[in-house]
Amino acid sequence: MLPALIAFTAVFAVSTWLTIRSPVWAIALVVFLTPWVALTATVGVDLRFYQIATLPLILRMLISRKSHLYYSDQSSTLFLTSFIILSVFITLVSLPLLPDAEVGGGYARQPEMRSILQIFMVLLILMPIWIFPRYVRHIEDVLLIVKVALYSLATLALISLVQLMAWLLTGIDPLPVGVINQYLGGNVDDVRYGGEYVTGSISLYRVNSFGGEPKGLGASMAMGMILIQALLAYVKDRKIVVYLNLCWFLFAMTLFATLSTTAFVLWPLGTLVLMVFVGSTHAVYVLKKAAILVLVGAIVFATSNIPIIDVINDRTLTRFVDSEVGILEDFNDAIIHFLEEKPVYILFGTGLGNVHLFADSYLHPIVAEYASGTAFVAKMGWLRILSETGIFSLLLFVAWIFKLSMSVKSRCRLADYTNIGKIARALLLTYGFCYLLVGGYVSGIFMFSAGLSISLYSIMRERQIAFHHLLKR
Repeated sequence: MLPALIAFTAVFAVSTWLTIRSPVWAIALVVFLTPWVALTATVGVDLRFYQIATLPLILRMLISRKSHLYYSDQSSTLFLTSFIILSVFITLVSLPLLPDAEVGGGYARQPEMRSILQIFMVLLILMPIWIFPRYVRHIEDVLLIVKVALYSLATLALISLVQLMAWLLTGIDPLPVGVINQYLGGNVDDVRYGGEYVTGSISLYRVNSFGGEPKGLGASMAMGMILIQALLAYVKDRKIVVYLNLCWFLFAMTLFATLSTTAFVLWPLGTLVLMVFVGSTHAVYVLKKAAILVLVGAIVFATSNIPIIDVINDRTLTRFVDSEVGILEDFNDAIIHFLEEKPVYILFGTGLGNVHLFADSYLHPIVAEYASGTAFVAKMGWLRILSETGIFSLLLFVAWIFKLSMSVKSRCRLADYTNIGKIARALLLTYGFCYLLVGGYVSGIFMFSAGLSISLYSIMRERQIAFHHLLKR
């Protein structure tokens, strides 16, 4: 516990200093830390460093009289507010109805306490949508945040290459999953060594860098690749295009090195969604750019005798077919079976963080060996919202995403920033789809895209008002 408190205090102090000096740079710190999922400490609940770095910004927002007022789309705000109120209401009403159960992990994981903590955790995850528009006030600030996000992902990718080199040279994984949490006072049993994958006569190592599990790192790389593809559809500066292409290739290599089924599925599906919303005139361009870069990657792997097609097939189609649990992941399978047998919970859910109390008996025997009696949630975003707060909350959440994306695009067009509006809309809808597909692995990145979208709406609205005032003089 003491190492975790020391680490949290250090992160909080740095973020506080930046918040006082320049809130935009404090937000940049939060964005940089977001994909670094390995920087997590368990103190009753799992707290990530980026969440700790958010706290000074929250405090400033709450106590500062000079906190910047911003413009927001009223319709999308209504959907989001309704979603939050309904989710909290369902959770509080569910408290007396929770079954008695002993859940491993300490007092904070017990039913009533976990429910209350989950309310605060959800609000903490949502904080970017209130913090960003208050302090990200200029287009230059938005571009800064995007650059920092790319720098963060590039740093993670480069560290994964160092990890792979050290692993190949020594035969020992220098960054096993959970080792940071262990150093910060977490459970030693949570450390997992040896992420080796064997195909034929070739052994491949699954890298994770500081991205948490390999699937967490892979999902972050997929989101970075999608961001770059959206930017490449509109960026014309040759130097920037070269830099973005290099980053895309680096992210693609890292994604493959994770050998993550989640990442292998997330990137192509996310790319398809992006092409639908990026605009018909640019969809073909995005597809060609992605195809060229994939071809380059395939050539690199061919020269290194790595059977890339066989590996991807083994980690996707073959894995789904041969899995004893089925095509769904462990917890998702149990939760869906629970909802199928008791469909009444589809209406209003079980309350935030409570679904494990009801779905535990539906775990597959193989999964039950390590998950029974523990707190777990659905890994798919849509299924987590549905199982915890019901179908009406899920519809409100989806409506919020669509309405916000439409409002941002429209407001940017009216302010003569049409291309920025198209990029913001395409990314928000694509990232929203990715969140609904894989949930917590990309929740932080999705919320930041939502926060930046609201910032853009406010910036463009201010520009229009200033222009109208100028005309009246």
